[in-house]
Amino acid sequence: MSLEILDTAESDAGIYKLCLSNEKGETSQEIQVSVGPPLHKPTFSQGLVDTSVVEGFPLELQVCKFLNSQTEILECPTTDASFHSRQA
Repeated sequence: MSLEILDTAESDAGIYKLCLSNEKGETSQEIQVSVGPPLHKPTFSQGLVDTSVVEGFPLELQVCKFLNSQTEILECPTTDASFHSRQA
């Protein structure tokens, strides 16, 4: 048994109660459901700064802050070369 809400809205938030019964008795359980705001396009609060590096030396480009806790860093091609994401 399940309840599926395909297109959740703020009005779906609240307490849901499931009741079960048979010849031996009954039981129920409640849960609180909250619906958060929709995700938005991520935004940098502090961006990368143009830099140069001497050939053969390491280069690290680090994103310090971005405004969306559910943002993942993706591979983003640039006009001159390709940026390849690496996990820290």
